[in-house]
This record gives sequence, C-alpha cells and structure tokens, in this order.
Amino acid sequence: MDFAKVMEISEYLQNNAYGLNLIEFLSLIGTTVDEYCAKNGLDVNDTWETLNTVRQQVFDDIGGADYMK
Repeated sequence: MDFAKVMEISEYLQNNAYGLNLIEFLSLIGTTVDEYCAKNGLDVNDTWETLNTVRQQVFDDIGGADYMK
C-alpha cells in the first residue's frame, strides 16, 4: 500500500467532501467502489460485504465517530 497516496487522498477528501449533501456523498462512495471493483476484477457484492464487515468491526471496537460531532 502506498501510504503517502492514501494520506494525500484522505486530506483531499477532508478538505472537499464534507460539504457534500448525503445523496452526493453516497453517490461518490458507491460509484468509486463499483468502478474500483470493475477495473480490478473484483466481485462488487463481496467487496461491499467486506466493507460492511470492516465497518461493523471498527464500530464494535471503538464505537461511533463521536469526534465528528
């Protein structure tokens, strides 16, 4: 994994994505995941299931994102 690239994208999203409304945000996330799967030959449903599992594990381990309130 290119950690510098991940941090660069994270910073960009922090600076630009928070102004999106819910529909814009969900469309961006959904399209990005679906396109990534298509370009990398991944099963879309398996990828979404994995993302949901990871999200649940993180939530179970550290709870909700209270720092965002």
